Parts: sequence; C-alpha cells; structure tokens
Amino acid sequence: MVKQTLQPVQALQPVNEQGILRGFPNLFRQENKKWWGTRRWLVQAIVWVLITNGILALVIFSEENTTEGLVEMFFTLMQIFLAIGVTISAQGIIVGEKQSGTAEWLLSKPASRTAFILSRTIAAWIAAMVVMITIPAIVAYFQISTANGDSIDLQSFLMGLSMVALHTTFYLTLTIMLGTFFNSRGPVIGIPLIVLIAPQIAGELILRNAAWVFEILPTGLMQMVPIVASGQSIPSITPLIATAVWSILFIVVASLRFERQEF
Repeated sequence: MVKQTLQPVQALQPVNEQGILRGFPNLFRQENKKWWGTRRWLVQAIVWVLITNGILALVIFSEENTTEGLVEMFFTLMQIFLAIGVTISAQGIIVGEKQSGTAEWLLSKPASRTAFILSRTIAAWIAAMVVMITIPAIVAYFQISTANGDSIDLQSFLMGLSMVALHTTFYLTLTIMLGTFFNSRGPVIGIPLIVLIAPQIAGELILRNAAWVFEILPTGLMQMVPIVASGQSIPSITPLIATAVWSILFIVVASLRFERQEF
C-alpha cells in the first residue's frame, strides 16, 4: 500500500476592497492573461503585420510613390482595418461571457460590475495598442523610410499614431457598450460597421446638408489622420475632442447599463 502525503493547503488571502472598482485587480489580471499568458498576442501581431505591412510592401514594390503618399496611404488603410478588426475582436467580450454564463459566475463573487466592464475594456485596449498599432507601425516606419531613402518626420508620424489610437478606441468602446445592450453578436458587429461605412458612402450628401456630422463623428478624425501624419498641421481639434468624449461616454453608459443587467 502506497502511503500518500498530503500537501499543506495555502491559506486564502482575503482582499478588502470597496467601491465601484471592487475586484478590478483580479479581473484585470485574469483578462490580461488571455492575451499575454498565451501565444495569442504573437499570432495576432503576425496577422496584423501581414495585413497592413503586406499591403504597404505590395504598393512600394509595384509602383513609384512619394514618401508622403506612402504615409497617407498607410494611415488611411490602417484606420479602416483597425476599426473593423477591433470590432470583430471585441464583439464577444461581453456578449460571449453573458452567453457562456461566465459573467454571471464572476459577478457572484465580490466584484463590481463596473470593475468587470473596465477590466475587459482596458485589457482589450492595451492589446490593441500594442499588437494592432505599435508593432505594425514600427515595421511601416522602416518600410517607408527605406523605400525612397527619405526620412519620415518622427513627430508627425507619432502624432498620426496617437490619432489612430483614439479612432480605434472609439470603435472598441462602442462595441463593448453595445455588448451590454444586446445578447447576440449581429448588432454588436453591425452597428459599428455602419458608423464606419455609412459616412463614406453618403459623404457628399452629408457635406452638402450636414457638414457638422463630420465634426462630431470619428469620420472627421479619420480624414485628418493622413494629413497630420504626413507633416501638415491639424485642421481642427473638434473631431479629436468629440471622439474622446464619445469613447468616455460609451464606457459610462456600458457601466450603467451593465449595473441593471439581469442574469
């Protein structure tokens, strides 16, 4: 008979947290592990480099382009791809956990619903900034710099990236907010895509009848990014402020809505 020795059980460490952020550190740590504790970040980084930098490489080798033209093209494509990509990536963050019962189980623990929303949002935002924006941008900087032998103005390039980050944040927070209102993924994906595509299709009509729409929607920001990244001054700060305000509002609404969510 084999004698088994019992290993001592480590005592649980109580966490005394109060307020609307109760449980945030543990929830945030758990969510971060989904990205950085696995190869998920590496796979996503490779995919985004292949998409954005692959298209840029094809343009560089297929025809002659000025450095300014390559910068403008890269930032235009990057915004479109990121808006779509972050929407698809984030559409299951809330809806998926509601459908699987994970949200209900986690919220049965001493964790606030606001902490739940913020932990998911911030973890997804950090991953998007690093994997979808920073890594492809570094590769693109060297691609464009070596294409024609002209150096890129680093300050303008970084300013363009910061505006891309804000544009991406809008679609990330919008998607997460929609996840608190709907229990299926269709509208959570569809509505952000409509916000992205509709102004492009009806651009002339909007400019003639309601040009102010471009000032309060990220469409105006989207049009400014290639201009700023290529070294020109910012035409207007209104789209910047409006996009930031929308992003904050989406998270506030998501938190309030999730507080009333019944499981």
